[in-house]
Amino acid sequence: MLEKLPGTSNTSTAIGLGDGWEVGLNLLDLYMYDHSAPKNASLPTASVQGNPDLMANVQKGFELTNFWKTAVGTQAGFNPTKNHQNIQFQNFSWWINAFECPGHKEFGKWYLGTYYANHAYAGGGNRIGAMIGGEIPIVEDKLSFQFDALLGTNDLSVAVLGAVYTFDSRWQLSLGLQVPSPGSANEKGIVIEFTYPGLPLHKKQL
Repeated sequence: MLEKLPGTSNTSTAIGLGDGWEVGLNLLDLYMYDHSAPKNASLPTASVQGNPDLMANVQKGFELTNFWKTAVGTQAGFNPTKNHQNIQFQNFSWWINAFECPGHKEFGKWYLGTYYANHAYAGGGNRIGAMIGGEIPIVEDKLSFQFDALLGTNDLSVAVLGAVYTFDSRWQLSLGLQVPSPGSANEKGIVIEFTYPGLPLHKKQL
């Protein structure tokens, strides 16, 4: 059964430049074992066009209050193909807000925003949609329930429900179930994610 299901890998990196700025590189939609993927019409249009997608990202964050942070960002790139005529510019841009209650970690963090995605990146369906998400601690600094969703009818329109565990080494393991957003024709799936939250590149000034 496994060989009939598409498996893809996404890798994202970001470097903090200070004053809320982040820049990085993404390697997206790298097929792992479904060699028939380009013939599968149910797969995201952007994934079918090339393997993988090469994109750069940049984000600027702002701390508006002690409970409200906001950020705007974009990632842009292209899908390498053997035929240069099939190469397409891809873009996904966002505005996201993060909310939390100071002094009450048990209330978790909540996210609300909006996004724009061009056709080469998101396939058919809506170009502009909403983003929602949340993280609720189960065991403080160790285990949390997480969910996030891109709302709409395009190939990106899915929700992921799951949990994240933080090891003593600071590595994080996330496991989740992917379900299609209402009105979209996307597939169900399983998400496995490894995250390292940051490396100090310079010494802090006291």
